Amino acid sequence: MPVNMKQIESQMNEHGFKYYLDPEQQTMIVPVPADGDLLNITVTLAEEGEYIQCQIPCFVNAKKAVDREALLVEMLHLNYKLKMVKLGFDPTDDEINVEIGLPVEDGALTDRQLSRMFGVMFHMMNDCRPALIELINTGKSSKEMEDDVVRQLLDDCEEPADSTNGCDS
Repeated sequence: MPVNMKQIESQMNEHGFKYYLDPEQQTMIVPVPADGDLLNITVTLAEEGEYIQCQIPCFVNAKKAVDREALLVEMLHLNYKLKMVKLGFDPTDDEINVEIGLPVEDGALTDRQLSRMFGVMFHMMNDCRPALIELINTGKSSKEMEDDVVRQLLDDCEEPADSTNGCDS
Protein backbone atom coordinates (compact mmCIF):
# COMPACT_ATOMS: atom_id res chain seq x y z
CA MET A 1 0.00 0.00 0.00
CA PRO A 2 1.66 3.23 -1.10
CA VAL A 3 2.05 6.18 1.23
CA ASN A 4 -0.04 9.29 0.64
CA MET A 5 0.48 12.86 1.74
CA LYS A 6 -2.47 12.69 4.16
CA GLN A 7 -0.62 10.01 6.17
CA ILE A 8 2.53 12.11 6.37
CA GLU A 9 0.47 15.18 7.24
CA SER A 10 -1.17 13.28 10.10
CA GLN A 11 2.21 12.17 11.46
CA MET A 12 3.61 15.69 11.19
CA ASN A 13 0.61 17.05 13.09
CA GLU A 14 1.16 14.47 15.86
CA HIS A 15 4.73 15.76 16.26
CA GLY A 16 3.61 19.39 16.22
CA PHE A 17 5.52 20.38 13.08
CA LYS A 18 4.50 23.45 11.15
CA TYR A 19 4.54 22.95 7.40
CA TYR A 20 3.26 24.10 4.03
CA LEU A 21 1.60 21.59 1.76
CA ASP A 22 1.49 21.45 -2.03
CA PRO A 23 -0.82 18.51 -2.70
CA GLU A 24 -0.52 18.81 -6.48
CA GLN A 25 3.23 18.36 -6.31
CA GLN A 26 2.98 15.78 -3.49
CA THR A 27 5.39 17.98 -1.52
CA MET A 28 5.51 19.27 2.04
CA ILE A 29 7.83 22.09 3.11
CA VAL A 30 8.91 22.25 6.76
CA PRO A 31 10.72 25.48 7.73
CA VAL A 32 13.32 24.91 10.45
CA PRO A 33 15.58 27.52 12.10
CA ALA A 34 19.30 26.71 11.98
CA ASP A 35 22.06 29.03 13.19
CA GLY A 36 20.11 32.20 12.49
CA ASP A 37 18.98 30.97 9.08
CA LEU A 38 15.70 29.41 8.08
CA LEU A 39 16.17 26.15 6.18
CA ASN A 40 13.40 24.30 4.42
CA ILE A 41 13.12 20.55 4.67
CA THR A 42 11.09 19.27 1.74
CA VAL A 43 9.28 15.95 1.91
CA THR A 44 8.23 14.66 -1.49
CA LEU A 45 6.35 11.54 -2.50
CA ALA A 46 7.54 9.89 -5.70
CA GLU A 47 6.92 6.69 -7.62
CA GLU A 48 3.21 6.78 -6.82
CA GLY A 49 3.82 6.92 -3.07
CA GLU A 50 6.39 4.12 -2.96
CA TYR A 51 9.39 6.42 -2.42
CA ILE A 52 9.82 9.31 0.00
CA GLN A 53 12.48 11.95 -0.55
CA CYS A 54 13.44 14.24 2.31
CA GLN A 55 15.75 17.06 1.26
CA ILE A 56 17.30 20.31 2.45
CA PRO A 57 18.01 22.30 -0.70
CA CYS A 58 20.51 25.13 -0.34
CA PHE A 59 21.88 23.57 2.85
CA VAL A 60 25.09 25.58 2.45
CA ASN A 61 26.47 27.70 -0.35
CA ALA A 62 30.11 27.00 -1.15
CA LYS A 63 30.68 29.97 -3.48
CA LYS A 64 33.20 31.52 -1.06
CA ALA A 65 34.99 28.26 -0.21
CA VAL A 66 38.62 28.93 0.64
CA ASP A 67 39.61 25.34 -0.24
CA ARG A 68 37.03 23.66 -2.49
CA GLU A 69 38.98 20.39 -2.60
CA ALA A 70 39.00 20.11 1.20
CA LEU A 71 35.26 20.81 1.22
CA LEU A 72 34.53 18.10 -1.35
CA VAL A 73 36.73 15.63 0.54
CA GLU A 74 34.82 16.40 3.75
CA MET A 75 31.51 15.89 1.95
CA LEU A 76 32.74 12.51 0.66
CA HIS A 77 33.78 11.62 4.19
CA LEU A 78 30.33 12.54 5.53
CA ASN A 79 28.64 10.53 2.77
CA TYR A 80 30.76 7.54 3.76
CA LYS A 81 30.36 7.99 7.51
CA LEU A 82 26.66 8.83 7.87
CA LYS A 83 23.85 6.38 7.35
CA MET A 84 20.86 7.35 5.24
CA VAL A 85 21.94 10.86 4.33
CA LYS A 86 23.77 11.99 1.23
CA LEU A 87 25.28 15.36 0.47
CA GLY A 88 25.19 16.69 -3.06
CA PHE A 89 27.05 19.54 -4.74
CA ASP A 90 25.82 21.53 -7.72
CA PRO A 91 28.82 23.19 -9.41
CA THR A 92 26.60 25.54 -11.43
CA ASP A 93 25.56 27.50 -8.34
CA ASP A 94 27.91 26.08 -5.63
CA GLU A 95 24.93 24.83 -3.65
CA ILE A 96 25.28 21.90 -1.25
CA ASN A 97 22.12 19.98 -0.49
CA VAL A 98 21.26 17.13 1.88
CA GLU A 99 18.99 14.26 0.93
CA ILE A 100 17.48 11.11 2.36
CA GLY A 101 15.63 8.69 0.10
CA LEU A 102 13.41 6.07 1.64
CA PRO A 103 11.77 3.34 -0.44
CA VAL A 104 8.56 2.17 1.22
CA GLU A 105 7.41 -0.01 -1.72
CA ASP A 106 4.39 -1.92 -0.40
CA GLY A 107 4.78 -0.92 3.25
CA ALA A 108 3.68 2.09 5.24
CA LEU A 109 5.77 4.95 6.54
CA THR A 110 6.07 4.30 10.25
CA ASP A 111 6.30 7.01 12.86
CA ARG A 112 9.74 5.68 13.73
CA GLN A 113 10.95 6.05 10.12
CA LEU A 114 9.66 9.61 9.91
CA SER A 115 11.22 10.49 13.26
CA ARG A 116 14.53 9.01 12.17
CA MET A 117 14.54 10.94 8.89
CA PHE A 118 13.91 14.21 10.70
CA GLY A 119 16.37 13.32 13.46
CA VAL A 120 19.10 12.84 10.86
CA MET A 121 18.17 16.13 9.18
CA PHE A 122 18.32 17.97 12.53
CA HIS A 123 21.74 16.39 13.21
CA MET A 124 22.92 17.67 9.84
CA MET A 125 21.64 21.19 10.61
CA ASN A 126 22.93 21.37 14.18
CA ASP A 127 26.23 19.50 13.96
CA CYS A 128 27.43 19.14 10.37
CA ARG A 129 26.30 22.46 8.90
CA PRO A 130 28.34 24.66 11.29
CA ALA A 131 31.41 22.50 10.62
CA LEU A 132 30.92 22.78 6.84
CA ILE A 133 30.48 26.55 7.09
CA GLU A 134 33.69 26.77 9.12
CA LEU A 135 35.48 24.66 6.50
CA ILE A 136 34.14 26.91 3.72
CA ASN A 137 35.32 30.04 5.53
CA THR A 138 38.73 28.83 6.74
CA GLY A 139 39.69 25.92 4.49
CA LYS A 140 40.14 23.77 7.59
CA SER A 141 37.86 21.22 9.17
CA SER A 142 36.93 21.49 12.85
CA LYS A 143 39.25 18.55 13.56
CA GLU A 144 42.16 20.27 11.82
CA MET A 145 41.48 23.48 13.75
CA GLU A 146 41.38 21.54 17.04
CA ASP A 147 44.70 19.89 16.11
CA ASP A 148 46.18 23.35 15.33
CA VAL A 149 45.06 24.67 18.73
CA VAL A 150 46.55 21.66 20.53
CA ARG A 151 49.82 22.00 18.53
CA GLN A 152 49.97 25.72 19.38
CA LEU A 153 49.39 25.01 23.07
CA LEU A 154 52.12 22.39 23.03
CA ASP A 155 54.47 24.74 21.18
CA ASP A 156 53.74 27.49 23.71
CA CYS A 157 54.48 25.14 26.58
CA GLU A 158 57.78 24.00 25.03
CA GLU A 159 59.08 27.57 24.96
CA PRO A 160 60.85 28.76 28.11
CA ALA A 161 58.26 29.66 30.72
CA ASP A 162 57.76 33.33 31.38
CA SER A 163 54.92 35.40 32.72
CA THR A 164 53.35 35.97 29.31
CA ASN A 165 52.48 32.50 28.04
CA GLY A 166 51.01 30.94 31.21
CA CYS A 167 52.75 27.54 30.90
CA ASP A 168 54.60 26.14 33.87
CA SER A 169 57.87 24.31 33.38
